[in-house]
Amino acid sequence: MKYIQLKDVEIENEALTKTTFSYRGHLLVMCQSFPEGATIDVMKKYVKLNSKLKTAENDSLLALEDAEHELLLGKLRQQKFSFFAQELIDFYDAIEKAADKEDIAVSAGA
Repeated sequence: MKYIQLKDVEIENEALTKTTFSYRGHLLVMCQSFPEGATIDVMKKYVKLNSKLKTAENDSLLALEDAEHELLLGKLRQQKFSFFAQELIDFYDAIEKAADKEDIAVSAGA
């Protein structure tokens, strides 16, 4: 299992007005979007992940099976952004380096 801390962060960029970026919201849109199109078989891979994201709270810990984490990470690696923001890099890192349950227990006890 992998665990991702869902949160909202403020993004400030010279090209943008200050905006709130929701980890949960972006992941949900990302998992529901298929710019190149998708077969039903591909969509079926996202059913459980989509359900978890829909029911998750913004400031909660999202628990994913390893296969779901790999599916999400693969989709994220395909994402393109139209502006630079360190917060987007931090978002990617949070997904890529999702913690195992043991790692959470260790950091909580620290």
